Amino acid sequence: IPIPDAIRMLNSAQAAMAAGEVYEALEFGRIAQARAETAWKRHFEAEAKRDVEAMKTISDRVRSARERIDVLVSHIEYLTNVGVDVAPARESLASAEVALQGKRVEEVEAYLEATERIVEGMRGALQKSAQDALERLRKTVVDARTQGLMTAEMEAVFSRAEVAVREDQVREALDTMR
Repeated sequence: IPIPDAIRMLNSAQAAMAAGEVYEALEFGRIAQARAETAWKRHFEAEAKRDVEAMKTISDRVRSARERIDVLVSHIEYLTNVGVDVAPARESLASAEVALQGKRVEEVEAYLEATERIVEGMRGALQKSAQDALERLRKTVVDARTQGLMTAEMEAVFSRAEVAVREDQVREALDTMR
């Protein structure tokens, strides 16, 4: 802890003592002690403040991780309900939860990033699948129209499927196209 003022006062106290000025030496000594105590107190208050800020940062990161876990759980549940094999995402998410229980925040964040990438890949593949299915349906609709076989109900189904794919409602789109 840097205490230059206290050291300066202590040097003055020593000089006063050497000159035989005991009262002045005592006063300089008291001032030196007060300044050293003040510096010590400031140092530990600043250290405590840094500790509190570090704890708040970690707390914020943990809260954010929990929110991300909740979002990923809902995405995984959605993908499961659509029929996608989500085993890799579940394993990665489980590892994140174990790391969270162990309070290993950096590890949690790394697992969550991996899980997010896996889920986004699955969602992208699912979206592509829906677009491909819509394209096949579009060709069937064109053929049915040219042959005069399209009904109002078939047009409505096709229209709902197009809207669902456009709005990223993959589950609804796939259900509509079945």
